[in-house]
Amino acid sequence: MRIRCLISAIVLLAGCSSVETTSVEADNLRRKQLVGRWHGIYNWQDKTHPDSWIKASSHDHYTAEGSVTGTIDYVFPDREDRLIYKARWDIENGYLLVEITESNGGYLTPGTQTKDKILSLSNTTMEIQAEDGKTIVLRKQK
Repeated sequence: MRIRCLISAIVLLAGCSSVETTSVEADNLRRKQLVGRWHGIYNWQDKTHPDSWIKASSHDHYTAEGSVTGTIDYVFPDREDRLIYKARWDIENGYLLVEITESNGGYLTPGTQTKDKILSLSNTTMEIQAEDGKTIVLRKQK
């Protein structure tokens, strides 16, 4: 009986370590694929005006060293605005983690952290699910 328990424990631990390795390897591949310039166009609801939808267009440049710079152009019902930011990024367990380090204000102020689930990522397209549940598709620029 003890041998069965021991064998079961060894099999369970071996399975856990291979899952962890697979996750780490997948995150490393995603990090390599993310490096470059990305562009996305999407809509989201303005929390300050629940009946208003905002159009946004982003241009982001991710470096291999873990920094990202970018601009987001917002089109509100009554005005347009441009956010310019710098941040640090990483990928962990299939999530894109970003922490804003500098910005000109707006929705992403320094210290803001985001955690978006990576639904798919290739050398040309990235699909993420933002924390609010909205799916955003970005295309890699050449």
